[in-house]
Amino acid sequence: MLSQGTPTRSNPTTTISPHLSTPMRIRSGSVRDSDATTPILVNDLNKIMEIELKDSIINNVANLVETVFPDKDLPFYVDRSLLKSLNNVYGRNGWINPPNATELAHAEWLNCIGQALSKVKKIPLRRTWNASACDNPLDGPIKRKPDLTLLDVSFKKQKPKWKNVAALCEVTSQPYTGRMQYTIKNKAYISMNEQHDRRYFICLSFFNEASLRLVLCDRAGIITTPTYSIHTNALQLLRILTALMFGDGYLVGYDPSMCRGPDDDIISIRKLFSSSSLRGRATRCWHVEKDGQEYVIKDSWIHEGRTSSEIDVLKYIANIQGVPTLIAGEDVTYPGVLTDNCNSTIIDSTKLCRVGLDYEEARLHRRILMQPVGESIVFFATKKELIGVFLDVVQTHKDLCEKKRILHRDISKNNIFMWRDPGFQLHRRGLVIDYDYAERLDEKKNISIGSRTGTGPFMAIEVLDTAGIEQIVQKPVHDIESIFYVLLHICILFNGPGNMKRTNGDLEQYSSVAISSWFQMYARFRELADRKRGQLANFEKRFLTRFSPYFHDLRPCVTSLWNILFPPIVSTNGKDALRDFTSCAATHNEVLEVLRLTYEKLPLQDAPIELASAPSKKATKRNADDSDRLTTRVTKKRTTDGEADRRPGSSGARKEIRRSVSAMDTRGAGAHRSDAPGMSRRSVSAMTAAQADPRNNSSQIVDSGIHLGTGSSHAHVMTLRSDTKAANTSGKRK
Repeated sequence: MLSQGTPTRSNPTTTISPHLSTPMRIRSGSVRDSDATTPILVNDLNKIMEIELKDSIINNVANLVETVFPDKDLPFYVDRSLLKSLNNVYGRNGWINPPNATELAHAEWLNCIGQALSKVKKIPLRRTWNASACDNPLDGPIKRKPDLTLLDVSFKKQKPKWKNVAALCEVTSQPYTGRMQYTIKNKAYISMNEQHDRRYFICLSFFNEASLRLVLCDRAGIITTPTYSIHTNALQLLRILTALMFGDGYLVGYDPSMCRGPDDDIISIRKLFSSSSLRGRATRCWHVEKDGQEYVIKDSWIHEGRTSSEIDVLKYIANIQGVPTLIAGEDVTYPGVLTDNCNSTIIDSTKLCRVGLDYEEARLHRRILMQPVGESIVFFATKKELIGVFLDVVQTHKDLCEKKRILHRDISKNNIFMWRDPGFQLHRRGLVIDYDYAERLDEKKNISIGSRTGTGPFMAIEVLDTAGIEQIVQKPVHDIESIFYVLLHICILFNGPGNMKRTNGDLEQYSSVAISSWFQMYARFRELADRKRGQLANFEKRFLTRFSPYFHDLRPCVTSLWNILFPPIVSTNGKDALRDFTSCAATHNEVLEVLRLTYEKLPLQDAPIELASAPSKKATKRNADDSDRLTTRVTKKRTTDGEADRRPGSSGARKEIRRSVSAMDTRGAGAHRSDAPGMSRRSVSAMTAAQADPRNNSSQIVDSGIHLGTGSSHAHVMTLRSDTKAANTSGKRK
């Protein structure tokens, strides 16, 4: 698999497999929220990593150490003469007093080598090995104990956190088995998710008393070296330690275009989103400020096989309401590495660590600057605002499809945001973000085998069902189905506004919560399709009865949308009808009509509700009657595709909405006194938009220091830098 000769880092010649343009793979980020704090069991994480890293591990790469740590990037030249000069630690027969299979002994031995190098080369150590955490798990939702951690010499705290760990080392007297491999994968996953400025992560493993392997984990998978002997391959070990203990931050795997503060946190106003995954796009979004203007910086690793770029898509759809405004975009340049002619830098990509290898996936590091600054839909302030945002989102999606022939293809809870439009006061406006997977509707490349896109829990059943089996053209109706799943998700797994999630105690009385099972890792997407199809066939029992009490008065709306998406094909005397879940039938106009009628009925402020008992049969019957009226009105009055924009607040829609609402049941939310069993009796007060907005919290606003190049083939690195006022307290990675 290796090419002949020793390839140079500045001359990547690897060919990417042409059939992978939009990979259809399940990522851990698709099944775990970015702000999730619930613990993950080790066995569960092992299964997640096995699925996520399938077909992405390259073992026994002989030139990996030289590729990642080339001579020109090391602080000093590593050769046999240097090795022989380390007479305190290296002798005629090899390393002096090599360690036994204990963590503390290995930490002391590796630090002795580092100190010997520092003395000979008269260069101070930047990082040292620490075994203090080998018996105690580091803080975080995943309890793992790293054997050795590589820490900055400036680190003085008693116990490190995952965000402080520069590299890891695992030690065992046993052979290099699957158990150690899982250990390394799990700890790399934790480190890459806790450290948002990571390009890759390095793990060393010492085993069989005198054997060594280096493992590199990045956004395209894992690469390992062959098994080395610490004696026979002493120069390899010396090169690794030189890079890790003395090298610049980018050699260890940090992105030097991003800065950390005094507590090793990325300097910004706040983090808006981060994807929880090891392999994949690993999208991170920050709220930043520059010269009085607020922006969003999106940092992600894009599959290089994709023919479309989010930057190009945002330029093309710039005049559509409800999409971000592109300020600037760039492919991040690899720091400090010049091509052979020394005229330009090269683009940061995972293929830089795979020079000369055959592989199927390469990921490009891209950064985009956008406005406006928004926040996730789960921070809605009232039910009226929630439905208003969904109205905006469906209208935006309709405009994208009809006016620009652009299909989003990755609608999820994470990609629906809200923002404050100064010219619109009824509610915060909906914002559809993340166009990495967007494609033109009229292009043939939208047809593919095994290359579906989307976030599993929110993907349409038809798309999931055919993944890797047959061809399918992704259509607007698939995104409409995804929008429905986002609303369903919020109504079941949230207790109210302001990101008020339901706790395990709220839900423990139910034998199962159907929608929660969609957030499991499935080996094949078709398994998730079968799970969805089976549960949705019993929609009222599995979903409507599990609505949080706060959302009970939205059940008629959701039921109406349900009947529009999957209309009954066989009547069953009022019980659950037979439906075809492989072919969603909804149109934009039908969904918009249901949402408009619901929006007009809802009050500006939520009335307090009392959380008490489970829904009664009488209340359930009322909700069914409401939804029947709403569905009948919508299906009887199908609007044309060329209708005008009738978002809330538009004068053209007022009379029609009032006429439609007049025929609906006018009972408000207070009429439904239903609740999930097992919850304490309390009142949930309505939250105002200002109360739900975390921007009202005190946050230090710092300068993002955005630098964009002009007059060249690509932009210079867009950086996140600290404000000059905080410069004396913020530490930049060297």
